Amino acid sequence: NYFQLENSTDIKTIESMGQKFVFLDRSPIFLVAYSLRGETSNELVNQLDFLHSYLLSSLSQRQVLRIFDKRENFDLRNFLELTDFENLDEICSLISEKFYPDVLLGALQCLTLNKSYRSQLHDSMLQNLLKQSDLPRGTLLYGLIVAPNNRLCSVLRPRGHTLHTTDLHLLFCLVFHQFQNSSDNQELWVPICFPKFNSNGFLYCYIKFLSSPSQKQKESKRPALVLISAQKSAFYQLKSLGDKLVANIQSNGLLDKIYQSRPIRIGDIQATW
Repeated sequence: NYFQLENSTDIKTIESMGQKFVFLDRSPIFLVAYSLRGETSNELVNQLDFLHSYLLSSLSQRQVLRIFDKRENFDLRNFLELTDFENLDEICSLISEKFYPDVLLGALQCLTLNKSYRSQLHDSMLQNLLKQSDLPRGTLLYGLIVAPNNRLCSVLRPRGHTLHTTDLHLLFCLVFHQFQNSSDNQELWVPICFPKFNSNGFLYCYIKFLSSPSQKQKESKRPALVLISAQKSAFYQLKSLGDKLVANIQSNGLLDKIYQSRPIRIGDIQATW
């Protein structure tokens, strides 16, 4: 209340005896971080901005403004689902309790994959898109294949356009925390607001988890195919594209290469000490 009533937006940090409070004004929502760990104010602001971005990914900025314009004392929790609270808890846990520098650095992890396999994967996505005659130009905005632990395998995007890393982290959190237990034959069609792309509207994500028939043991975590469109009615067109793409990468053995990939080790780098 002090931060809001005093209207002192220049005062964003309060420090005392190793304790730090950092405020972030995202009116009509105000966020505050409390830390004893010695992060800089900018680092804490970035964490708060990521949490705020998650709220917008679920509701959109337009809806938040409309809600609070009608009732300034509205309890935002009434608009959130149980899964939203679970996802927020998971994000906070990743940031504060686990080794997850991706958000703090504004970076993405890539799957360790041979260059030729990654090129084949990308070419397969592109060629299947070009062959899809019933898919009007511009229907597919972005296509991604993502491995567990938020590691990007391949991405298909318009030339000169990319999704912000914050938007991608939000997408990965949704895919691997909320939908990971989906069955092999289940296909998802999910609206999501990408706040750094357009905070006032929703895009639609076709999500399908990829299981390899050649894997002897069923993996608890599976890579996922994500196709993103601005058109709410594009599910069946993206499903058709997704089915052909999955069949193609399975027949070429590329899905097995994703499953067999392992993180790089220091010993793998042929460098002298």
